[in-house]
Amino acid sequence: MAIKAGDIDQRISIEAATYRRNEYGEPVATWAEAWKRWAEVKVLTGSEAYRARAVVATASIQVRIRYLEGVTARHRINWKGRILEIGAVLGNKREGEMTLLCTESPDAG
Repeated sequence: MAIKAGDIDQRISIEAATYRRNEYGEPVATWAEAWKRWAEVKVLTGSEAYRARAVVATASIQVRIRYLEGVTARHRINWKGRILEIGAVLGNKREGEMTLLCTESPDAG
């Protein structure tokens, strides 16, 4: 089922990482925008848990966009300043759309 123009009303940036080594030889990611797209963003679930004596919140978020060649789980999404880690990329070119299943947590970014 094709995405209707009115459904994709949120602006997102899909970011890709480049890596460099720090002074200790460890890889450090630097994120930069690879694509900017209109999307439908739905928060599916949210939860809170205690981790290291602090409350940590996470959210599962579904992002639908028109099909875009090259998007993988190695990318991430910046949506209104919120960083979403892509866990799965569903859909294909024939369908004309893709669904990105994402997780947001304070550790992202």
